[in-house]
Amino acid sequence: MEFMNEAYRIVGIGTLEFLEGNFNSKNLEMDPGHQFGLGEVISFFKILSSDKRILFFKGLVLCEKHFNWQNGSVPTTRECLDYILHNDFHSDEVIKNLYDWAFENRGENPYTPTGFIKHGKHECNSYEDMIRRNRLTKYNTHPDQETIRIRRQRRSHIRQLKHLLRNLEREETREQIKEKIDRFLFLSENEIVESIKNNNLDFPITLLPEKTIDLFIKEVSFENEFKKKIFLNSLPKKTNRELTKKIKSQLSY
Repeated sequence: MEFMNEAYRIVGIGTLEFLEGNFNSKNLEMDPGHQFGLGEVISFFKILSSDKRILFFKGLVLCEKHFNWQNGSVPTTRECLDYILHNDFHSDEVIKNLYDWAFENRGENPYTPTGFIKHGKHECNSYEDMIRRNRLTKYNTHPDQETIRIRRQRRSHIRQLKHLLRNLEREETREQIKEKIDRFLFLSENEIVESIKNNNLDFPITLLPEKTIDLFIKEVSFENEFKKKIFLNSLPKKTNRELTKKIKSQLSY
C-alpha cells in the first residue's frame, strides 16, 4: 500500500504539473525498484494505461535527477522503458520524443534511460545520437563480412600498387644515374680524375665502372695527406663496399 501511494505520486510528477509539491515525499529518496522491489514496481506499471506508463517513466526520470538516486547500471527507468518499447504500440514519433525527453531531463546516472553507458551524457544527448552510437557499436562488433572482404582486397591491391610504384621509382632513378654516368664517361681522362677528386659527381663514385676507378687511382694526386683523408672519408659506406675498400686500400697513406 505504501508503494501504491508513491507510485501514483510518481505518475503525478510525470505530468509535470505538480512537480515541486510531489518531491516532498521521503519514500522517493530511493529508486522504488530498489526500495520496494522491481517486481512490485513492474506489476503496478503493467496495470497502467500506455499513456500513464509514459507518465510514470517520466516521473521516475525526474525523481532520479531530483533525489540523485545512486542505482548504477540497474535503474528502474531502464526496465520501464524496455516494457514500453516491447509492449505498447506507440508511433515512431512518440518513441523518438520520449527518448529525447529522457535524454534532456535525466540526472547524472549514465545508464539512464537505456541501461547502456555508451548512451551517457558525454556520448549521447538525443535520439539521433543514440541511433548513431548504436550503428557504430554494431559496425565495430558485427561488421559486414562482405564489406570487410572487399576492403581487405582493396588494401592488398593498394599495397601491391605502392610496391610497384616504389620499384618503378627505383628503376627510374637507376636509369637517370646510368644516363649521368654514360655522359660522365665522355669526359677526358683528366676531367674524370679531377671531377672524382673534387667530389663533383652527382652519383656515388662506386657506381662507376671499375676501369674508371682504376684510372682515377692511377692518375690522381692530392696536394697533401689531409686532403686525401677528406676524400677517403667522403667515400660511400654502403654502395659497392668492395670497390670502396679497394679505393681506400690503394689510396691509403
